[in-house]
Amino acid sequence: MVVGVIAGVAIGAAGTWLITLFKKRDGSLPQGEQQQQQQQVLELSQLTNNGGGPMPHVALESSSSLLSALLYQLWPHLNTMMGSTVKESLDKTFAESLPSALQKMHVVKLDLGAQPIRFENFVVHPLMDSSDCLKIELEINWDSSCDVLIGGIPPGNNTIGVKSIKLESRLVLVCRPILKQAPVVGSLQLAFVNPPFINLDFTGLANIADFANIRPMVDKAIQDGLAASLVLPQRMFIPIAADQCDFIQAYQRPLGVLRVRLVRGKDFPVLKKGLGMRDVPDVYCSLQLGGSDLWKSSVCQNSTTPEWNDTVDLLVSDYGQLLALHAYDTDMMTEHDMGTVSCTAGQLLAENTHKDATTKELVLVATTDPKDPTIIVTPKASLGGKVTIEYEFLPFENDVTSILQSKPISDNGATTTTNSKMPRMLQNKLSNNGGATTKDSTMSGLLLVFVAKLDNLPVADKTEAASYIKVTVLGMEFKTSVVKYNPEAAQEADEASKEDNNKEEEGEATTKDEDQKAVDACLHPVYNAAFQIPIPVNQPPPSGGIVFELINGDTSLGTKNIPHELYMAMQDELHQSTLNIGGAILHCGVQALGLPVTTTAAAAETTTTPGDPNNV
Repeated sequence: MVVGVIAGVAIGAAGTWLITLFKKRDGSLPQGEQQQQQQQVLELSQLTNNGGGPMPHVALESSSSLLSALLYQLWPHLNTMMGSTVKESLDKTFAESLPSALQKMHVVKLDLGAQPIRFENFVVHPLMDSSDCLKIELEINWDSSCDVLIGGIPPGNNTIGVKSIKLESRLVLVCRPILKQAPVVGSLQLAFVNPPFINLDFTGLANIADFANIRPMVDKAIQDGLAASLVLPQRMFIPIAADQCDFIQAYQRPLGVLRVRLVRGKDFPVLKKGLGMRDVPDVYCSLQLGGSDLWKSSVCQNSTTPEWNDTVDLLVSDYGQLLALHAYDTDMMTEHDMGTVSCTAGQLLAENTHKDATTKELVLVATTDPKDPTIIVTPKASLGGKVTIEYEFLPFENDVTSILQSKPISDNGATTTTNSKMPRMLQNKLSNNGGATTKDSTMSGLLLVFVAKLDNLPVADKTEAASYIKVTVLGMEFKTSVVKYNPEAAQEADEASKEDNNKEEEGEATTKDEDQKAVDACLHPVYNAAFQIPIPVNQPPPSGGIVFELINGDTSLGTKNIPHELYMAMQDELHQSTLNIGGAILHCGVQALGLPVTTTAAAAETTTTPGDPNNV
């Protein structure tokens, strides 16, 4: 979280300057670059027609050095400026992600050291779905001594220190919209393509044995905090020209889903146990794309040639996202690592040269320790397994038929499917598996819910402002961040006001309006939150509505509902609304995205197959 926030602000400060390197004053590209961009867009269109693949790019090695040099000069100022922001982010992460016994952990002191972040290997992509958008990719390397002190460590109120930070990752920066006047870029959307490698060198209590049980939880809290805000599909939104940039319009939508069917395995070894016994493995696999939630297959008991036929849809936001498959032998009390394999979504799609699903056999290799790649985790005796998958890329489209045709699971545990409108791989799954029910984690579409900002929070005293929006949809709840009254901004405004009074007497310009705007920001909170909600394939078409609730502190100030029928009828068009909730005006939006469906059958033929409802 520390690194993500710092990288975001650092790039945000330099981003506008960087884009102007590629743009003329009027916002157009030079003629030679126009021709190059047109050729790249053409190549990208051809890739998309073939099922997707890696995006064309322009490498800018010298610009990465230039930005690193700029950041080197700015770093002492950024270090000071970022102190309170990073502290707030870490305190929030500890409070929300750690077990209750550790939630009192907090940052006591924070100095990020003298070594700035280094940026390397710039790559610039024109995005094919928009003429007013650019994507910049770059590598981040940071290896710095620091002075961070964290308090509230149990038992008691102990402290631990962090004396160095090491980070390696690839960052993606979406510049949208591109304007024809200064500041050229309307907003920056920042994210790590995949979870970054982070290594913290602890001191103090970290050398005591008791900390061995706490450190994994601290490491996980940091990774979870990053995944929740800065690893795709999540993005940090940094407005540059707020008056010319609509968050809901500018937000970069996901590309589609990678539908993966875990078919079968072979050559899994039989492990030796004590007293000469042999253990035939009970194998399951996990799949994760980038920073998405970890998905686990069903367990195939007692087999060296397991067959799963389980299917999952993984949300693709960038072709550089890494698909990681991990195999385990599970027993009642333990799990044994049996190897892993990984590749990017773009590498898979480059092999998917037709619109039907592609079958691929993956050879498992030894798993290494994420903190030290030289340490092998997988026992040699557990290696040798292979896993066959079937996959295809399904781009989101403006036809929501896939959502409207989705059928629920019936009360008797039978699975109901509609053959004529069923996604291709579901048809394959049922036909190849004899109609038996397997674990199905596919989606019929995606629901995007946007919460941009609120006007005129109805509180009597601005110091009591602590508002957020709770969204309830499809039985799930989502919350924006909390926007509170900022006493530090008020204190700064008071001090600035005294200086402004002197300036007014001397006829000089003042900053009163800007200072007061910062103080009153809690009364006009900006949330800029986007929730991506998969609609399960066995979920009936949405009914009821999406409920937006305005909450200040512990008090609900009112609710408003957007009926599902309203946005579903718009066929992929964005529905933007201004809702009056308790006297405040909420700016929000909803969009439904469908997936391709087959249209070969002239009429729907419904087939019901018995199955175990607990395994669906």
